[in-house]
Amino acid sequence: MSGSTSQGANKRDASSEVVNSSELVKARELSKKAKDLSKAGKLEEAIALFEQSLAIDPNNGITLSCYAMAMSNARRYQEANNLFDKSLLINPDDITTLMNYARTLSSQKEFAKALKVLEHGIKIDYKNFRLLTAYANTAVKVGEYLKASEAFELSLELNDRNIPTLNSYTNALVEQGEYQRASELFEQCLELEPPIQG
Repeated sequence: MSGSTSQGANKRDASSEVVNSSELVKARELSKKAKDLSKAGKLEEAIALFEQSLAIDPNNGITLSCYAMAMSNARRYQEANNLFDKSLLINPDDITTLMNYARTLSSQKEFAKALKVLEHGIKIDYKNFRLLTAYANTAVKVGEYLKASEAFELSLELNDRNIPTLNSYTNALVEQGEYQRASELFEQCLELEPPIQG
C-alpha cells in the first residue's frame, strides 16, 4: 500500500514539473515580447510584460536586467537601479548587465558608482573593447585621467581603428595637456577617415 502512495506522489511531482516547465516557456515568451516592445520604444507595454514574466520566473537574471534597462529608458532610474542590483545578485558577472547598469548610473550623473561597476566588469573580462572604452570615458568624467589613459591604451591595443574611441581619447589627452599623444591620435583619425574634399 505504501508503494502505491509513493507512486501517486511521484505522478503529482512529475505533473507539477510539466506545469512549471510550461510556465517557464510562457515566461520566456513574455520576456521576448517585452524585449521587442522595449526596442521599439513601447516602454510601458514592455514593462507590463516584463512584470508578468517575472511573476512566473522571478529569479531570471536576464529578464531582470532587460526590465531594468526598460525602466532606465523610461527614466525610472531608482527602480532601474534596484532591478540591476537584483539581477547582479543572480548573475554577478554578466557583462551586458554591468555595462547597462553603468550607463544608467551615468545618466544619473553617478559617475563614481558607474566606474566601480565597470571596474568589476574589467576584472571579469579585461579584453572587452566596449567595456574598456566605457570605463575610460567614465574615468574621464570623474577626473581619473591615469585610469582613463590606461583603459584607452588597452582598448586601442584591441581595436586601433575605432574612431569614436580615438576621438574620446584625444579629447581626454587635450584636457590633461598631453598634446603630443593627442596629436598622434588625431593624425591616426585622419588616416582612417580623411576629411571630405569639397
